[in-house]
Amino acid sequence: MSHPSIVFVAGSRQISRLPAEVKTRLDTMVQKGFQILVGDANGADKAVQ
Repeated sequence: MSHPSIVFVAGSRQISRLPAEVKTRLDTMVQKGFQILVGDANGADKAVQ
């Protein structure tokens, strides 16, 4: 039985925009069915949301 892949994303409050490479990697994970958990702080967390 295969377990779903889970990724937790969080980061610095000083980051307001994600680099294109990060967006691409997140998109790939979503397409592959990964479960993405995102923090709720300002900064990188909010940029991912």
